[in-house]
Amino acid sequence: MRNVVSVAGHTLLSVHSVPFCDVLVSQFGLAPTDMIAIADKMSVATVQYNKGHFMTLCRDEFGDPVFGKIINFVSPSGDGEWLVAVEHEQTTAFFANFHAFNIVFVEPATVSVYCVNEFADRHPLYCHKLFGQNSTRHLLRLPYHIF
Repeated sequence: MRNVVSVAGHTLLSVHSVPFCDVLVSQFGLAPTDMIAIADKMSVATVQYNKGHFMTLCRDEFGDPVFGKIINFVSPSGDGEWLVAVEHEQTTAFFANFHAFNIVFVEPATVSVYCVNEFADRHPLYCHKLFGQNSTRHLLRLPYHIF
């Protein structure tokens, strides 16, 4: 029961109409004209994930966490298996006074598709914006120690 995935509503789209079309074609062998299900919200057990939440994907070569922003939930096979499409973000610094990691949105975005159990941590994170005089920082706070 802990891994039961539920999606409240979804939309059927062709593969070529999503921004991560290349990933679906190469990773799952789908044709650009195939139909897939897309959703903005997904629950796994009691954890709810929304489009725009951030996830901890893994650690980089320096030991810093690599974060990804959820862009959609996708079911490529139609058999009820739901995957998470995320944009990879760059971790630039750790601010000890905020106990948060500063991230930068990388252009062009690198998109990957993951199963929920492939993340380093299964808890969604929220991006906090810190407005300065000349810049805006995007901070992700890990509320507990996972590494």
